[in-house]
Amino acid sequence: VNEPGGGGHLDDVFQRDADCFWRLVENVRLPDDGGALVGVISNGRGLCDPREIPFDKPPGAVRILFLGDSTIFGWLLRHDETIVRQTENRLRERFPARDITCLNAGAPGYTSFQGWRYLESEGLRYQPDLVVASFGFNDSARWQGRGDLEVHRHNQLTRPAVGLRWSRLAALAWSAFHPWPQHEIHDSRPRLLPEEFREVLGRIEATTRSRGIDLLLFVGALRINVDGSKGSAYRRPLQDVQYAFAREIAFGPGSGKAYVDGVRIARDLAKEHTV
Repeated sequence: VNEPGGGGHLDDVFQRDADCFWRLVENVRLPDDGGALVGVISNGRGLCDPREIPFDKPPGAVRILFLGDSTIFGWLLRHDETIVRQTENRLRERFPARDITCLNAGAPGYTSFQGWRYLESEGLRYQPDLVVASFGFNDSARWQGRGDLEVHRHNQLTRPAVGLRWSRLAALAWSAFHPWPQHEIHDSRPRLLPEEFREVLGRIEATTRSRGIDLLLFVGALRINVDGSKGSAYRRPLQDVQYAFAREIAFGPGSGKAYVDGVRIARDLAKEHTV
């Protein structure tokens, strides 16, 4: 187990990945206090979980795969305080006879594009019965004026052939042959435009639907949704995209709504606790 000191340097926690841009380093455990990242960070496959969960699902077991950013990962929280673990605990209490496991594949800084790439490259191997996706915060963030789709295309072009990926020299050579395309860079360009965000949600839904897996969106809340500074009904554009998208897809045998309204939940809690 990796146990970095000093609260965990980012290089101890994150590793480069040509497909997902970055992933959690495997088997990381940090001190239980003193930082935004605490305790169990990852298991042997990079999930935020102390348990080693095999890809093969036991007969009769139910698996729920959570994709997301810091909200799902549990920034500032111990692994047993996250939305993912609390959901598993509640489900196990309600259905004690069922073998239910919630898998935390959240990663700080992730966009929906990165979540989709993780789902395709590894997440499906866990054979989930349900995928919960929570994105939007980082999708609207800025990243050197380039979008995720462009960065991913460039990463694939500059990735050496399989037999040479161990070589730093090969990586440098491939990069030299495939420089960044010359075009005007706009610093205000988000990682995903609203229409790109909608497209990526469609890719996630197509991936799950083709395998008979339900998809549930968790529409997370921001401070601006509850502090009243923009009015009591204010929603960010990407939140509106998620609501609209979720209403277009079916969820479960009864075709229920395919989203959890985290914005409404946060507003209700703010009223209850007079925040």
